[in-house]
Amino acid sequence: MSLHRVTELVAGRVRERLLRDLQDWVKRASDPPYRPHQSQIKAVSGSLHWLLQTLDEQAPQGPPIVQAARRRRQYHRASAVWTYFTRRWHQREVETDQIWLVAADDLAWIVLEPHPRAAPVPPLVHLSPDHAPFAMTRSFSVSGVRERHGAAFREVLSQLPVPLIGVPWSLRGSVADLALVVHEAAHVLVASRGGADQLQALLPDGVDPAWSAWVSESFADVFAAATLGDGYAATLSCELADVPEAIRNEAPEAQSPYPPRTVRMALCQAAAGEATPTWERWREAYPSADAMKPLIEQADRVANRLLEWNWEGSRLDDGLVRPPSRLVEQWREVYTGRTPVFHDWRGSLLASVAAAGSARIDDPEGWEFEGVTHNLKALQENQRLRNDSSRSGGSGGRDGGDGSDDPPTVDLSPLDFFS
Repeated sequence: MSLHRVTELVAGRVRERLLRDLQDWVKRASDPPYRPHQSQIKAVSGSLHWLLQTLDEQAPQGPPIVQAARRRRQYHRASAVWTYFTRRWHQREVETDQIWLVAADDLAWIVLEPHPRAAPVPPLVHLSPDHAPFAMTRSFSVSGVRERHGAAFREVLSQLPVPLIGVPWSLRGSVADLALVVHEAAHVLVASRGGADQLQALLPDGVDPAWSAWVSESFADVFAAATLGDGYAATLSCELADVPEAIRNEAPEAQSPYPPRTVRMALCQAAAGEATPTWERWREAYPSADAMKPLIEQADRVANRLLEWNWEGSRLDDGLVRPPSRLVEQWREVYTGRTPVFHDWRGSLLASVAAAGSARIDDPEGWEFEGVTHNLKALQENQRLRNDSSRSGGSGGRDGGDGSDDPPTVDLSPLDFFS
């Protein structure tokens, strides 16, 4: 058999394997743990089917052996694009990470659901080797695949079919650090409205020009703090903490996307809408330098203006999903060893995250950083059973759940956060 024919056969088998994998994943999406990811899998597989069809219609240039080799490389690159997403879905098969990732996926969807234009396909949260959380909403990159490989690849790489939220591996298992997912979900929201340019017009008159560079990250902090209250501020404070001299002497950088750390904490205080213990702790640990005080005063005005963003006829602040205060109080009791009974997954998930940040600061030595609670697992199982018959045909919940907030009561076991 000629080398040309062998190369053609290899190219054809690569293509067929990819098509089989696409079909298998679409079927797999009807069963746990991938059922909540049906719309994501369909969106990505649709992009890959389009890519393959486009590649099939484009005849490579050159002698037959060169055409066959180029076709094989194109199909390998298409497989790499598909693998980019499947390796992130596969993380749900690791039992120790599954509960936390399900909670992270649902949390991102819960806070974005009131804004359907923001994420017609739910964001996919995945664990990442990066040192900080991030959100990807448009273009993406795949190792070994470049835009120069053709218009079809350029088109696919420039239009991310599913928003991605990456979280460092080191944070997995921590309920408190789920608060950072809400911050990244806010970036998905902003991207759906045209990016930071839409936020620029909201900045109050007379504020420091540096706020223009900070507005996107400022909005994400405000969104998360308005949703989770002091729980987000407490978690963020653990991320930002440093030696006092470093924070006191921190100079505003107009080229940085982030405000100074004390200004970020002031934004959280303003967005929470009440005096928060975290802000008091922060000011005690890091007294503000005089040069920082005007920015701290401006943070209150900036936060209020960002919350007034007109979203589909109403203030953004009016559409935020917040945990009921009673549930936050119950979860604070849970973190001291009590065993309450909860009735809904959404409220309890938000409340557990809101309470966890403060609990970790209140009792750092008793806090078990790793591990997910039995309570979250029980709540997830209850939600799964309730949605078993409705995910494929219903609407409202993530990928077909009915979106109801009143599943049967679950008697939960004590948390294992404390040793």
